[in-house]
Amino acid sequence: MIVLTRKRVGVVLGLALLLVGGIVGVRAYQYCVGYYRQEYLPESKGNALSYYYVDWRRDWTDDAELARATPEGPVRFPRAVEVSSETWRYDPISVVQTGLTLHDQILDELGDGRRSLSSRGVPTERSPGEAGTLDRFEILVAQVDWLHENAEWRPDSVAVWPIPWYAGRYGLAPPWYSALSQGQGISLLVRTAAWGRPDDLVLAKAAVRSLLESDLPIVVRDARGVRFLEEFPVEPGPEVLNGCLLAWLGLWDFVRATDDERLRAQCLELLTRIEAQVPEYELSRWGLSGWTRYDRETSLPTSPTYQELHAAVALAIAEETGREFWYERAERWRRAASSLTRRLYVFGLVAWDKAWDKVWN
Repeated sequence: MIVLTRKRVGVVLGLALLLVGGIVGVRAYQYCVGYYRQEYLPESKGNALSYYYVDWRRDWTDDAELARATPEGPVRFPRAVEVSSETWRYDPISVVQTGLTLHDQILDELGDGRRSLSSRGVPTERSPGEAGTLDRFEILVAQVDWLHENAEWRPDSVAVWPIPWYAGRYGLAPPWYSALSQGQGISLLVRTAAWGRPDDLVLAKAAVRSLLESDLPIVVRDARGVRFLEEFPVEPGPEVLNGCLLAWLGLWDFVRATDDERLRAQCLELLTRIEAQVPEYELSRWGLSGWTRYDRETSLPTSPTYQELHAAVALAIAEETGREFWYERAERWRRAASSLTRRLYVFGLVAWDKAWDKVWN
């Protein structure tokens, strides 16, 4: 029988506190220092055939990891849904963002050159896990071909990509649609269209219609017309900031690729309306000046990753349009994100809120 003396209780409590402190310390480091950095890519400026706006080239640098993630061609992220042992429903957001990453990695390899994607087929056999066996061109083709094969065509030549996973935070059951996947799908398609795939531009145009001309809930309207592009279409909509801005950049990519003056005017009008709503996402209380929130549903500050993403996307919009509004936001949001003290403060607020929620719920 173990006798619990005061000394032993003290030791146990001390060890427990050390363990909890260690866990909190690791989480704080991951949240405030070891997170995935989001940066604007200057090479994207003014050229729809060049790099994407956000630098994701660090993704998929390991051939073995890429092979494991793309056994049938499309990327199989955790959000892919297994229908049977041989059938999957893939997440279009993952497919598109992987395609954009591969596109930019290929540009790095080619320098200023171009290589026709249409001349290369998707491989029929792969060796998952074996480094050096994959061709990034072939995998990029697989992502883009997946967009063609899985586009859902609606009336009026509108194309959308259904999302197969359950968005628990917002109560969205599959299938549902997202302005984020639509906009970034356009961004990928206009880039690959310039590499010998004209049908990609046709599909991109059909996706453009989904963001401006459809009655889908991914388009938030009022009496004056479109005012917001919704990543998670529920009612009332959370109106996620990064999803809206990235979707807008997809529309802008189509303008850059086609010189469509009517669409350019629509994009700029929509951007003006988005600008009027941006201050609602900025926190002003003590210690948080310049920090943003993820959506309208929460008063908590967003994570450092999304804070940097907001800054990177704001700078991309500023560089494309020359609007001082976005230069100011990019500088303010980036300056807030660069402060380790502020990142630690944000971590403390979020951690406290989660702990309080677990205790009372």
